[in-house]
Amino acid sequence: MTTTEEQLRDALNAVAELVTEPSTEPSTEPSAEPSGKPVPLRARQPSARAWVAPFAVAAAVLLVIAAAVTAVSLRPSDEPRPALARGQSGYFVAMVAEGTGPGGDGATVRDAATGEITANVPMPKGVTEWSAVGGTAKASLFYLAGMERDGRARLFRLRLSGGAVGRLEPVDVPVTGSGRMAVSPDGARIAFPKEAPPGRMIRDDGRIDVVTVSTGKRTTYRTSAFTSVESLSWSADGRYLAFEAAGPAREVNGIRVLDTARGGRDLRAASRRVAVSEGGPLGMLTTPVLSADGTKVYTIAAQRPAGGGPSWSRLIEVDVATRAQRRVLFQQRYEGDPGNTVWMFTSLVRDPSGGRLLVVSNGYGYRIDTATGRAERIPFPGGDPHSLAW
Repeated sequence: MTTTEEQLRDALNAVAELVTEPSTEPSTEPSAEPSGKPVPLRARQPSARAWVAPFAVAAAVLLVIAAAVTAVSLRPSDEPRPALARGQSGYFVAMVAEGTGPGGDGATVRDAATGEITANVPMPKGVTEWSAVGGTAKASLFYLAGMERDGRARLFRLRLSGGAVGRLEPVDVPVTGSGRMAVSPDGARIAFPKEAPPGRMIRDDGRIDVVTVSTGKRTTYRTSAFTSVESLSWSADGRYLAFEAAGPAREVNGIRVLDTARGGRDLRAASRRVAVSEGGPLGMLTTPVLSADGTKVYTIAAQRPAGGGPSWSRLIEVDVATRAQRRVLFQQRYEGDPGNTVWMFTSLVRDPSGGRLLVVSNGYGYRIDTATGRAERIPFPGGDPHSLAW
């Protein structure tokens, strides 16, 4: 029982006593029965004036308690929680077009509790722009890919010290394409998707390269069934890898989960489709993020009500085993964003603990608790990111 409920119970009990308990003060004159014989003194019935005080007290008590109950019951369920202290939720690294650097694409370190930009990641010599970033289970460890003037990507390891850049160093491993990546939680392996060359679609095969950072050893998964692969995301144990695939055959398109412990290197055979990314029952999907335990996929869906009307951009949870949508964690009604004709947001990442997600939409970030679905908004200056890691 809550404090308010206890107060209300006590008040009602007190009111009941005031109203129903008669006065036991005896009358000074005996009463007589019709027979005329004296009878013992009986309790005097209270007069009208005697009832006024108890009712006044009762009314006052009930008004006070009712006001307290009303204040509690009318409190919004989404009332903002007390602000988190700086650094309490860790930091994320974002790459936005309005960032610093000669190429216009800069990398910034941001406080996940407040949204504050705490540092700019310096551009290494020979790098013209940052192209991608990947995070690990270690809140201070990130990997960044930077493009050189000749069009090749180089890999760098970033270690944070609080919200500042602690150390930035090159990593001598082969990078696929522009370096868009998913780093295993332990930081030991990095998965790179094969990307389409600028201005055209891939027509040969879909491919994911998994590189061991310490040795540079590359394990390649490929299939001719896919023409593009993107949006990679690891499970916490580093075994499962979610990705989005497209190909000429509609039955292979969608969000898939690769089991890297399964024998064989055929990307289609070693993975299973979890959801159809276009034309399926869940709407048009993008940016899959695998849950820490690998049993769920969080993805952004463009969904339209059955009766028509504006579409919604929704962050949904999909069960890997049943392929069913389990719940909607966050949503925004489509408002004709001139920069995107389908989604209000497309950026989605998971924090190192696996308990929170972050989406970015129109100058704000939304931290979402995966257990409760509660969302908390923080400012996100500089524009929506093209690459983001927490």
